Amino acid sequence: MDNATELILEQEFNLRNFEDQVQQMNLEQAQEYLVKLYQLMLVQKRVFQELMKREWNLNVDLASL
Repeated sequence: MDNATELILEQEFNLRNFEDQVQQMNLEQAQEYLVKLYQLMLVQKRVFQELMKREWNLNVDLASL
C-alpha cells in the first residue's frame, strides 16, 4: 500500500478506540452517527474543493467531481 494511504500508529490506535465505541452503540445510535459522519464527510469534501479552487485559481465547479 502507498505510504500516503497507510495509517500511522496513532491513527491505528484511534481507529481501534473508535471500533470499541461503535461496538457499544445500539442500532439507532449507530445509524444517527453514520448519518452525521456522512454529513461531515460531505462538508470536508466541499472545503477541500474550495481550497483547491482558490489555490489553483480555478473557475470551475468542482462539486460535480
